[in-house]
Amino acid sequence: MNPGGGSSLLEFPLPLAGASHGFCCEYDATLRSDASGGGGFEGPPGAGPLWACLRVLTVSADSAEPLSVGAGSLNEPSGLLSAKNAFLPPRQERQLQMRRALSTWLDEGFFSALESLASTSEGRFTTCWARGLEGVARALLATYRMTSNIHSSFNPHLMLSGEDMIARFSPNRDWFGSKIRVMAWHPHTLKLAVAFKTDQIQVLGQDLLASPTLKYKRQRGVACLAWRPLNGSELAVGCLTGLLIWTVDPLSVAARPSASCVNFLPTPPGHAPVTSLNWDPQGNLLLSASAADTSMILWNTASETKVPLRRVGGGGVHSVAWSPDATKVLAATPSTVFRVWDTINQWNHERWNVLAGHVNTACWSPCGSFLLFSTNQEPLIYCLNFHPVGGSSAAAVPVADMSQIKIDVNGEVINIGGPIQSMKWNSMGERLAVSFKNSDCIALYCTTLYPTLGLSPIGLIQGLEGESPMTMEFAHKCDHGAILSVAWSSGRIQHIPLFYVPLIERNPAPLIINPDFEIHNSFHGQSPTQLFSTPLARS
Repeated sequence: MNPGGGSSLLEFPLPLAGASHGFCCEYDATLRSDASGGGGFEGPPGAGPLWACLRVLTVSADSAEPLSVGAGSLNEPSGLLSAKNAFLPPRQERQLQMRRALSTWLDEGFFSALESLASTSEGRFTTCWARGLEGVARALLATYRMTSNIHSSFNPHLMLSGEDMIARFSPNRDWFGSKIRVMAWHPHTLKLAVAFKTDQIQVLGQDLLASPTLKYKRQRGVACLAWRPLNGSELAVGCLTGLLIWTVDPLSVAARPSASCVNFLPTPPGHAPVTSLNWDPQGNLLLSASAADTSMILWNTASETKVPLRRVGGGGVHSVAWSPDATKVLAATPSTVFRVWDTINQWNHERWNVLAGHVNTACWSPCGSFLLFSTNQEPLIYCLNFHPVGGSSAAAVPVADMSQIKIDVNGEVINIGGPIQSMKWNSMGERLAVSFKNSDCIALYCTTLYPTLGLSPIGLIQGLEGESPMTMEFAHKCDHGAILSVAWSSGRIQHIPLFYVPLIERNPAPLIINPDFEIHNSFHGQSPTQLFSTPLARS
């Protein structure tokens, strides 16, 4: 299928009859299931170790249930202090108010601290000093809300709470209700990080001595995860309060790493919640973005230095994606605007506009020449073709029509397609998975990049009865093709092996990869002002 050819869901074969048993894999470009439910199909010769690994990387539905929280629970600062406030004498009230406001400021920000001070009259022993402080806090809040309402009238998403903002722009279909909110495969090893609704993160891996559970008091409302490339132990976490960096030693036997293993990076005011994270392919720089902030932040996590990449317009940046060749960065905003930054030519950028809605999901080809994206209001997959020597295509071209259709499966009519929730492209650029907002199927494509982009339907993936796909990820390392991991609404994680001969083995012609990303060396040798003052002054 050529770009613009208009691939349709009508070209897909019917979903598998045996998929209700929970087993599914691809072999010879055909989806297969084991009607016995035992997983008897072992794939091509030599795939035995892969099956053994996938059995280790399994989270049952019971594991995703909310776990009991001890005395150090998330509600302790507000609930416990409120209880103490009812029994403290008036002479200790001032100290308590300031301590509570300072704690809230450090954990949740300045305006949350103001809201805490504005509610001090709930105490039984309220003093004149406390009432005066409450009046000042309320006046500041009223002024802030009045100015923010004017700004938010142009960007309605800024009126949302932090959790509502994460839920709106999350690739997870139901971020609030999903037992598993985020998953992230390590780029070089078969190691998987899973973030649960309880804000705990579990790390699974074949060679780990233990499966550590990561928990920290500031790790609330986890929105995104990103393993650092060329590093086996560093995991970046974007959440409601900002950005955390975990160091998880693969040789450690600790089931609960201590707080010394996590570093909370202070984000600038307004850069929370962090809704997207992405490392550059060499693992030297980390990009963070917030739907509430128009600036992306470029971090050197080793020295904890940061550089803001500012652009006016769009109301924020809810998603960032570094191209695999490190030469471009996609920045999607909550408005019709999205930008593609050129990291080689002094961080210049091209600005694009969609017709309606906003770009809600996107993925790069491994060579960085193609960018696939969709919007939250159209059931279409668009493609931008970036030429190897600078420049890009004049306009985005629709390459697949995902309009909703109804099909009859064993006498039951099911809906397939509609608005796209998420797209994932495997690291070799040969398999594309598409999930939908209002459909319980995942569409799997075979993709080719040369001589032009092509999409060929393989099949439709279903979960068990009553399950819906919440989030999905491709493993970055697989010797026999690809692995698609799907977190279902029940809390079950299913690993789907996709056995095929990679195109690079059938056609040994190398992919065209752009030169090395030179900004990494210059980042350490120059100040942020020297690096970015010229390009960031451009409109």
